[in-house]
Amino acid sequence: MERAARRSMHPMRSRRRRGLVLGAAALLALAAAGCGTAAGAGHQAGGVPHATAAPASRWLTFNTSQHTATLTLIAGYHGANSGFNYDGYSHGQMVVSVPVGYTVTVKLTNQGSLPHSAAVVSGSPTSTTVAFAGASAPSQNISTGIAIGQSAHFHFTPKAPGTFYIVCLVPGHEQLGMWMKLVVSPGGRPSLRV
Repeated sequence: MERAARRSMHPMRSRRRRGLVLGAAALLALAAAGCGTAAGAGHQAGGVPHATAAPASRWLTFNTSQHTATLTLIAGYHGANSGFNYDGYSHGQMVVSVPVGYTVTVKLTNQGSLPHSAAVVSGSPTSTTVAFAGASAPSQNISTGIAIGQSAHFHFTPKAPGTFYIVCLVPGHEQLGMWMKLVVSPGGRPSLRV
């Protein structure tokens, strides 16, 4: 009799355990959805998947309570656009949005076959005027760039909304498409779309 009672309880335990596992998985999924990474679809203009780009959430992280964002840029990522790209995207395919007052750290690593730089400029992607004090890497000789395999970083805090561009200021590189769009919004959360 005791054995029969135990057997009849097993399906119930199994269902309970399965419910706990599914509930835990759902909670993990919800937590991951709000963990402070920006989502992106990894597509080129026109909706065609970009074969050499990594998921956009890898490139932008943020902390809403501290009003900080970190943008990781890998120049020459997997040779997309003949190496004239950031994170595999070029010609403004990647758009980063940050709210006014956020301190943004840009981390640049050069995986390309040529020197590259990164600078926040205003006006157009072909501008060479740095929009914020210190918003370039390397901080000196941005037209020379950083060497292959090297890294550099910079910080800036936008004080007003507007549209800017992150470009490579090594001569000719921005004309070949090595730029992305930066939107400073009046509020909200940082985001990245491709």
